[in-house]
Amino acid sequence: TALHCDADGTLWYADAYGLHRYKPQTNQDTFYDFYGNNQGYHKITWIERTKPGELRLSALQHGLNIFHEASGKFERLQLVENGKEITLFNAIRTLVLSDGSEWLSTWGHGLMRLGQRNGRQQEVNRFAWYKKAIDFRYNIASGICEFTGDDGKPMIAFASEDAGLGFFNPQTEQFQFQTYHREVPTTLNQNTATWIANTGDILWVSTYNGVARYDLNRQQFVMHHFELNSMARKTEYNRASFDQVVADPVRPGVYW
Repeated sequence: TALHCDADGTLWYADAYGLHRYKPQTNQDTFYDFYGNNQGYHKITWIERTKPGELRLSALQHGLNIFHEASGKFERLQLVENGKEITLFNAIRTLVLSDGSEWLSTWGHGLMRLGQRNGRQQEVNRFAWYKKAIDFRYNIASGICEFTGDDGKPMIAFASEDAGLGFFNPQTEQFQFQTYHREVPTTLNQNTATWIANTGDILWVSTYNGVARYDLNRQQFVMHHFELNSMARKTEYNRASFDQVVADPVRPGVYW
C-alpha cells in the first residue's frame, strides 16, 4: 500500500497488516505490526523519511504517525490547530513543496499545512472547500503533487473523491476545481478522482472511469480516459486507484 527507498537501498513497504523493511543486499525482510493491525483495517498509505532513524507514516484510521527505527515502535501524532486538538482518522500522504512547506492530504479535512512539531504534538492549519462539512464524506483529498503556477511559485494539485481534480494556491489560500460541477464527458465519474502524478506539463489522474490526462499549459483535459473495458460503465470496471513507483538509488535501472 506504500513504498519508500532509502539512500542505501533499504526498501520500506506497507501491506494490509503493517510495515516491512527489506534489505536487498541480504534478502532480509523484517515486519513491524502496525498497532496490532491483524485485520488490515488501518493500512499505511504513505511512507516518508524525515530524519535518520525516523519515518513519517500516513494511515487510514490512525492518522499521522512516526515510526522509530531504534525501538521498532509507532507513535501517533496529536494534531493541534490554534491550540486546540483536532481528530484526524484518515491521513493519505504528505508532500514537501519546493519552498520547504509541508502538506498533508486527508479524508474529511481537505488539505493540511504542517507546522512545527513538538514531541507528539504536530501543529496544523486546515484548508477545506466544503466549509460546513464535518464528516469524512466531504473534503476528501487523496493524491497530491506540486506544479508550478503562472507566477513561478509552487501550487498544489490534488485528486478528490468528492470534487474531482483540484488546485490549491498556498499563497492566496484559494481553491480552483477543473471538474467540479462541470460537464466533462466521461472524464470523471461523479467528479471522482483517487490519485495523481505530475510528469512535467501533464497531470495524470486516476479515476473511477479510467485514467485522465490534464494538460497544464492548455488548462484542459486532452485525453479523457483509457478504458480497460470499453463496454463497462460501472465503477467496478475501469477503476484506477493508488499507484507509486520508487527508484533504487543504489542500483540504477531498478524500480520498486
